[in-house]
Amino acid sequence: MTGQPNIVLLCFECAPSGLFPSVSEEGPHDEWLRSLALDGLRFSRAYTNSPGTLESLASLWTGLWPAAHGVTCESPTRLLIVPTLPTRLSNVGYKTVGICPETELARRADIVQGLQECIAPRWRDRVVERVRAFGRAVAARRAVGGAPRSLWVNFTFFRWLDRTSQPLPFFAWLFYPVKHPEKSETSNLFRCDAPMCSNAARHVRDVVRALQTRGLWDTTILVVTALRGAVGSVEADLDPLAEELVRVPLFIRLPEPAPRGFVVEEFCQLSDVSPTLVYRAGGVWEENESRGRVLIRGNRATPGPACAVVEEYRGSMGSPVGGQRRRLLRTNQFRFVWRSDEAVKLYEAQAPGEQRDMALEQPQTVASLRAQLFAWLARQVDGSALELLPSETKNILARKGES
Repeated sequence: MTGQPNIVLLCFECAPSGLFPSVSEEGPHDEWLRSLALDGLRFSRAYTNSPGTLESLASLWTGLWPAAHGVTCESPTRLLIVPTLPTRLSNVGYKTVGICPETELARRADIVQGLQECIAPRWRDRVVERVRAFGRAVAARRAVGGAPRSLWVNFTFFRWLDRTSQPLPFFAWLFYPVKHPEKSETSNLFRCDAPMCSNAARHVRDVVRALQTRGLWDTTILVVTALRGAVGSVEADLDPLAEELVRVPLFIRLPEPAPRGFVVEEFCQLSDVSPTLVYRAGGVWEENESRGRVLIRGNRATPGPACAVVEEYRGSMGSPVGGQRRRLLRTNQFRFVWRSDEAVKLYEAQAPGEQRDMALEQPQTVASLRAQLFAWLARQVDGSALELLPSETKNILARKGES
């Protein structure tokens, strides 16, 4: 392939980490997703940066952990002062669009900065009627490419593809929020039953078919991920830092020549998505310990870190407002949870249900993991967002501070 690829990023608010099954996995899986998995790379040990929507989305957008970018539910009005993924892609010649049915999220200027176009619903009744009319028209023509079936996000993306010119490469971010009756019932955000998985598969399938019928599939990077994991059971009390909820799906399909059909077992997080896409688009990403890494260089997956860190803030999804901050350190062997009142928990990483806390039995392990976690946090502070700004922006901020 020559030239810059198009990029389509499908971002679910909540989806199980096993959304894309491997060939060897048994059980009830969507066969179409199984076949698509053979066309790309599935990262089996991908983790969110935070169980909070705002924190994790900002990490996805910037390649930074929440401790570095600082946009959290504790400081929701704080603006991102670092270039976002759309900004970086715009700088190397991309046309950028975001399609987000969450109006409040779409209105955050800092989250959508860099997007040349951010599309959010204005009059839902009119949109629904237009979707239904469009679906009937598509069905009548027996067109291939996937009727949207009242899926506003996909419908809007298809319309955008048809009306946009194609000389420039494009980046499209499609956000799929969880559909549930009560936003306040946090457990609903973490459950992903069979119909939800089926809907997610249909979303992906329709987007892929739309790209194929428009002749764009062979030149497009497809990324599918989620801000949080999910479980299929009906457990009442779900810890937002439970393994099933911090582990997220991550699938990357690259145009040829590229590795295909592999399962990558290195640790990675949502903050690694932006560096990877910037690199594949021809941009420059300088890696250090306070930033995400490029997951695929050339035709090889890059080595991962020794651990993943998940940050939970007061008021994060599933955490009561005014509660304690928590940090999860996930290594190959352990899951270590530190709380801001110095309470800790230690679990075997492979233990089902995290039923046995070994913190009192293994104080030396706790001390070692705590030191590892705090060394990681110190690197995020040392590499704070301000230090990552372009020099001209730093000078402007300095002059404002002096005045």
